[in-house]
Amino acid sequence: MGRGKYSEVFEGMNVVTNERCIIKILKPVKKKKIRREIKILQNLCGGPNIVKLLDVVRDPHSKSPSLIFEYIDNVDFKILYPTLSDYDIRYYIFELLKALDFCHSNGTPSIHRSIHRSIIASILYTGSPSRPCSGIMHRDVKPHNVMIDHKQRKLSLIDWGLAEFYHQDQEYNVRVASRYFKGPELLVDMQDYDYSLDLWSLGCMFAGMVRSLSNEATELHHLILTFSLSLSLSLSLSLARSLFLSIDLPQGAILPWPRQPGPTGQDRQGARHG
Repeated sequence: MGRGKYSEVFEGMNVVTNERCIIKILKPVKKKKIRREIKILQNLCGGPNIVKLLDVVRDPHSKSPSLIFEYIDNVDFKILYPTLSDYDIRYYIFELLKALDFCHSNGTPSIHRSIHRSIIASILYTGSPSRPCSGIMHRDVKPHNVMIDHKQRKLSLIDWGLAEFYHQDQEYNVRVASRYFKGPELLVDMQDYDYSLDLWSLGCMFAGMVRSLSNEATELHHLILTFSLSLSLSLSLSLARSLFLSIDLPQGAILPWPRQPGPTGQDRQGARHG
């Protein structure tokens, strides 16, 4: 049914119940990563609009672990999205927000209550609120990971392979998320990001539902264009200027503001001798 960097996905059949299921065969990766994905799926079990993990099995010959998930009669987003009405888009975005609220709050209905409980527990047991785990970041929200059974009007958030437990003040890998859904933090290598990363990706996905995003060649262009969807032109240019002022731009990159004129060869020579 599909393949990615870390796994291959197949449709299977439960020989006992004759029900269809999804088999995710994991490629050789660090055991820590596999354990983390399984732990996260177990923590989120029963959450709203989150794919259900049915079992974990291992091939007796290759020893490759596989995750067994519920089957979802998904409609490809490239076919589905152009047919959605305004109400449909609002409905599915709201359903996706339910899933994100649940994982961000580590399985409780409110993010704020979860954070308060984590901090209180930390104070009681350690004397200070030292790096409480306040929830889970998905870190790869995109249409490919949002399964929609349009007939049943059911949405499921899948692929938790890049998900991570959130700890306040911890730095994380910026090589997550897919290019056109990356938050600004990832584009400028800022490692101390948080849940807002998922909400930015959701916003990009929402924008893609209602308006086609340009496939520009560089991440710089992507960030500027995304800013311009929600901000005034002058403000988006000011933000982009401040973010990329010290970054070497690719040869031939087209900017929406004039380049600053650099010193000529004669000026540089004069400056050197002066």
